[in-house]
Amino acid sequence: MKLCCQSRYHLWRRSAGKCDATDLDAGGHCPKVTMAALLSLDALELFAQECTAANISNDGLKAVIQRLLSQQRKALAPEQQQIRMPLQFDSTESEVNFHALAGCISTCAFGYESLLQTTTQQGLRDVALFGVMGLYLSGQNLDNACLAALTLAEVGEHFRIPLRSMQGIAVMPGVEQLPDHPLKPLAERVLACLHALADGSQQRGFTTFGGFLLHASKATAPEQPSAVGLRNALCTSFPLVFEEPLIETLADPLATCATCVVDTCFRRFRQQLPDHFNYGDRARLPAILDHSLIVKLRKLHVLDVTEAASKMSLETTLTTMRVLAGLAVARICTELVTAPDLIAITACDVDFALRSIPEGQHDACSH
Repeated sequence: MKLCCQSRYHLWRRSAGKCDATDLDAGGHCPKVTMAALLSLDALELFAQECTAANISNDGLKAVIQRLLSQQRKALAPEQQQIRMPLQFDSTESEVNFHALAGCISTCAFGYESLLQTTTQQGLRDVALFGVMGLYLSGQNLDNACLAALTLAEVGEHFRIPLRSMQGIAVMPGVEQLPDHPLKPLAERVLACLHALADGSQQRGFTTFGGFLLHASKATAPEQPSAVGLRNALCTSFPLVFEEPLIETLADPLATCATCVVDTCFRRFRQQLPDHFNYGDRARLPAILDHSLIVKLRKLHVLDVTEAASKMSLETTLTTMRVLAGLAVARICTELVTAPDLIAITACDVDFALRSIPEGQHDACSH
């Protein structure tokens, strides 16, 4: 799985052509590596060749492609991916803010999907959506002041994330102590993200995160909205929220959270606010490589974990699978664009269509 210094260097030279040997640090990392270089198909393919923790099943890929072409074809069209909520907003900024916060929280943490499903019967996306909705319906206007004042207890209540285990531990006769729930770190991460978004937006002169997005979507590309430009603006302006370390051998962010926010705004506002979110370069966005996509691809028999994974840390294995999930979606996209009516299909469209495959129908894709 590890890429040697020379492999990383030549990978970077092929992808971007701007990095000299002197730019590599002691660990062989190049701080100049851009997102586009890292997430290029060549980069992902090279990583997959050296990966031992997991692999992509070609048979699984073929079955999924056939399923998307035959039964999920409509889900590939952006017009079928509209996000609508039965809520009233007092301004466009307020609505953008709502959806952006939900998109951010839905991908702000990694590794909790299975535990969330077991504990709450919901994935992180549903937890995020209903949590932000709960805050909004409780009378909160979700501006910087509101987010900055939130407490951990309020996050636990509105997002329905348990902070304490129900089974106590006896500390003395007749006295029990409730230990922290394994999901408490998720609630802490949600709270930290909301506080960071409030602080960052306030420092830049905006009263809401949505206000920042409306400004940045025009400032990064005045002539035509740029998905990559907006995503990079988020990573630069809110590094504590949107920059995620990839894996030590590649040392660059996946920007999953930022990609989710950018694509959420496209799917909800591309028609209502085309000057802000109808991107001309959406095809350059990777899939949203969160835990739920990995779970979906495993259920569809596209991703397989090998025995070698047992000798690696869970974090390394999961991060590796995120990279392979990005490659799997890229391969699917490459096949689908050969169909005349799908020539404009993007990785985010494939991502959405994969998630729309109903539970209980995954095995049908493997036969």
